[in-house]
Amino acid sequence: MAATNQCRLAKRTAHDDLVRRALRSLERRARRPGVLLNKPSVVADWFRLRLAEREHEVFAAAWLDQHHRLIAFEELFRGTINGAPVPVREVVKSALRHNAAAALFAHNHPSGGNWPSSADVAITREISKALSLIDVVTLDHFVVTATDPPASVSAVAPDALQCFSIDHLIRAPEKRVAPGKPKSKRRETLAAKSPLPQSTG
Repeated sequence: MAATNQCRLAKRTAHDDLVRRALRSLERRARRPGVLLNKPSVVADWFRLRLAEREHEVFAAAWLDQHHRLIAFEELFRGTINGAPVPVREVVKSALRHNAAAALFAHNHPSGGNWPSSADVAITREISKALSLIDVVTLDHFVVTATDPPASVSAVAPDALQCFSIDHLIRAPEKRVAPGKPKSKRRETLAAKSPLPQSTG
């Protein structure tokens, strides 16, 4: 009986040690910031490295925190040489699963041609609208090829996004408000949803 109890105690202790090590590992990972994706050129190159050489079309997301640091890169859908279906509901579920505050999207054109199509603009608009309902900001959507620089959907159709593009978030100077003049509700809403990236240094 005593030997059995000692065996159970040893197993419980080993299990507790394993749980403690796992928790410490998770805490270290949680404190470690991901790559900062706050510049259009960095984002474009980052997506190109991951998608340009794919033989089939892939639609991918970079889920970001409120400072635009990477939480996760996820290949959401794969398609044939002619396209990849993009169910918006699954995109929203993924955003919730990763507890994202913002998102960047990209897909590749294996056959070449980096100019966003009308279908690319339409799906960007649909996803951006859906994500805005759960307070996730869509920053941009890039089209990637192996031979051409990635192209931004927001550059072709700025109205496809429910907020400013990542380029505007970084580079647009803030307009000064005259003393005593209240800010517009729209500007306050955008500022609340799309905080400027902050340096971790």
